[in-house]
Amino acid sequence: MLFLAGLLLTLVNAIAIAAGWLALRRIRIRRLPTRSAATLVLPLTGRVPGLGDLFACLENQTDPIRRVVVAVESTNDPAFAAVAARRATTRLRIDVVIAGPSTNASQKVCNLVAAIGALEPADRVVVFLDADIRPQPWWLATLQSPVVGGRAAAATGYRWQSAPVTALGAVIATIDRSIAMVPFRRRGRILWGGSTAIRRDVLDQIDYARALAGAVSDDLRLGEALHRAGHRVAQLGSVLVPTPGDEIRGIRLNFLVRQYRIVRVNRPALHALAGAWIGLRLALWSAVVLQLPEDTLASAVLAADLVASLVKAAIRDRIALAIGSPDSTRARIGQFACAVLSPLVDIVHAIGIVGGAVSRRIRWGHVDYLLEAPGRTLVLARRSPAGDPA
Repeated sequence: MLFLAGLLLTLVNAIAIAAGWLALRRIRIRRLPTRSAATLVLPLTGRVPGLGDLFACLENQTDPIRRVVVAVESTNDPAFAAVAARRATTRLRIDVVIAGPSTNASQKVCNLVAAIGALEPADRVVVFLDADIRPQPWWLATLQSPVVGGRAAAATGYRWQSAPVTALGAVIATIDRSIAMVPFRRRGRILWGGSTAIRRDVLDQIDYARALAGAVSDDLRLGEALHRAGHRVAQLGSVLVPTPGDEIRGIRLNFLVRQYRIVRVNRPALHALAGAWIGLRLALWSAVVLQLPEDTLASAVLAADLVASLVKAAIRDRIALAIGSPDSTRARIGQFACAVLSPLVDIVHAIGIVGGAVSRRIRWGHVDYLLEAPGRTLVLARRSPAGDPA
């Protein structure tokens, strides 16, 4: 029994290491500009303290930006004033769209649909982005290159959470970085709304507003719509975008649970797969630990698991360096500490997965939602957008 558990645990670690190595090998950064001017779509709400940092990154892109379409809920939204102040200091063209409060979808989806409705004929390539990313100078060129070159109808990347120095923050960053390296994202019809480029004619063909009707997540529904229409989506391992993590512990855990609740409702198979993977790791690790006092083989298996965890941490460290977002010394220590305590990381991950299964209610920003079914979202409560972010 112990030998079988050790063998399976070694196999699980080998798969994870191989996935990480492939993720590192897939990083191919485009240093030369495409010279195609994209239109950026940015949904905003609430306080956006890092907006200046985001626009500084956008101004530093190697590819030109035609304009930035910012969608907010209302003129009373603090994001509206923040954007108005930024328009006076940036050289980028910023157009603001008022979406109004959402009624049967998430506020983010409502904002996005309003922004798409304000596109102009000259907006030929549309890039969706989130406000919390800090894109590298080559981000836009690398992201839109497959679309501009005709190799794909859309292209997408994934966030690379900056590793905070707090304990829970380091754990959540480790979990999210591990998801960024999972190979099935390339076949799972999954897009990340934080960095997705798409041709304008494709948006028109799939009827973006109808595709996202009633949705809480733009990522999953857009991916499904493109798949049904037979369009190729390029999953770019090079577009791992630095995303500063929130240091507030409750918000970090809520983020993990919220993401899994959205996945549970929209892609139950992916939620089950994540649960099976983490459950298997915890079961195998427990089986080995129970034999520790009586069998020297258990010590060898745990030592091998520790080495594998450190190798995975080293690969993540190399990826951070390769994408131009190296961790600070304290953050690196935290990431390698998470490797040493990998079963605790799996326990936190399991809490997020279980939390995703026990309820369909989420809080996102200043709005509470009930996820009744894919395409059916009920707004339960709404607070002032000036409240704390989530």
